[in-house]
Amino acid sequence: MTMLLRDIPDAAAVVVDANIVVYALAPASRHHAACARLLERGAHGAVALHLPATAAADVIHRAMAPEALAQGGAVGEY
Repeated sequence: MTMLLRDIPDAAAVVVDANIVVYALAPASRHHAACARLLERGAHGAVALHLPATAAADVIHRAMAPEALAQGGAVGEY
C-alpha cells in the first residue's frame, strides 16, 4: 500500500528522512510542494516531525557540498 505525504493524518508522529527536507528546499524538484507542505504541517503542530541527527547531518552535507565544489574544493577534503 502506498501512502502519500498528504495522507498522513493529523497528530501523527513522523520520522523525517533527509530527502524530505532536501526536496522541500529545492523548488525545482518534482517533490518540492508535497515535502514543503509536510514541513509546514509540522511547523504548525498538525503533525509531530522528528529528524534524526544522521538525517540532519545528511541535509547539511547536501547543502554545503555544492558550495564547496563551486569554490573549487573537493567534497570530503579537510
